[in-house]
Amino acid sequence: MNTAYPRFSAAILLFAAAACTDTVSDVGVDLLGTEFGPSARSLALTEIAPSGLADYTGGLSRVLAGRVDDPLAGTIDATAYIGFSGAFTAGDTSTTRSAELVLSRSYLYGDTLASLTLDIFNLADLWDPTGYQADTTLMTGDRVTSVTFAAADTQVTAPLPRSWLDRYDTVLRGARVDSLFRGFSLSASQGNAVVGFRLTGSRLRLNTTGGTVSFDLSRTFTGVQRSGASMIPDNTILFQDGAGPVIKLKFGLKAYEDVPINGAVVTVTADTLEGAMAPPGFLRPQIQQLQLVAVPSDTTQSATFLGEAERNTQGTYRFQSADLTTYLQRVLVGSETFAYLEIRAPVPDNSLDVALLHTQGPAPQAHIILSQ
Repeated sequence: MNTAYPRFSAAILLFAAAACTDTVSDVGVDLLGTEFGPSARSLALTEIAPSGLADYTGGLSRVLAGRVDDPLAGTIDATAYIGFSGAFTAGDTSTTRSAELVLSRSYLYGDTLASLTLDIFNLADLWDPTGYQADTTLMTGDRVTSVTFAAADTQVTAPLPRSWLDRYDTVLRGARVDSLFRGFSLSASQGNAVVGFRLTGSRLRLNTTGGTVSFDLSRTFTGVQRSGASMIPDNTILFQDGAGPVIKLKFGLKAYEDVPINGAVVTVTADTLEGAMAPPGFLRPQIQQLQLVAVPSDTTQSATFLGEAERNTQGTYRFQSADLTTYLQRVLVGSETFAYLEIRAPVPDNSLDVALLHTQGPAPQAHIILSQ
């Protein structure tokens, strides 16, 4: 992996009309396209670098578990933490015959032909996934069991031992399931893949003499650790959802203070060849959507969302919104300050998808285009 990141080949472009003093709007932005008119002004970005922010992976609709050795990104360990909610509906006189953990797989990263073994542990403490970041660690208790399955399986069922059922049967029949049964952690002991399980269809299932009782998966958190060497090509920087890093962009606007603007566009481009290149049978999903935020100088404040961009067939993400224009106008007139722009992945879908972003190349890979 590169230890020093190249400066970004990028630009800020301003379109000015000397007599125009219109208030901020997004009029004219769609006319900019990829061609820069004679009235354009450019300012090169000064830095692209990984940001220290760990991704938010708590409370999402998908939880990840496994270990993958990716020749591009290095070794990634994902630990799933899951909790359940529900009520025992089989009646007080029923007997619980067996218990099993049923997980619905909705994501795969790594060797598609691999067998994966996950160790299942009880969780030791109460936990609330709200605001948990990927580098958070939760305390685990004793090991419950292990389950081995094909990484491509769409449903995983792990029978739980009788000793576990005897310990928790009374708890699962009570009114405080959420607090007295803390849930499980799932971590890999064998395999070369990370899989994702979705909330819908995943549950703790009891088979009783009074019928089947299900406790739905209701709390999720994914802890992620990266280790080992990665092989990032020169003049690129790796963005990876979940595992990080998010990408920080810095540039100077001082020369354009108090300039009224009508539009703004930011573009970044991924290497569509190197980013997808992998050994036979190895799946490395590519990020299809990115978000752009402004990180404030005051660290007690939240970042400001500036827009989302879909990846096109050339690997380019194009951010173009009224929010972006309005925010940069406020910066230029001095009513807003920020430390840098940051590229992130959308929060709802937890993944390890990648984007190998260019930092140099035959064409500029990042632009901020301002029109007046």
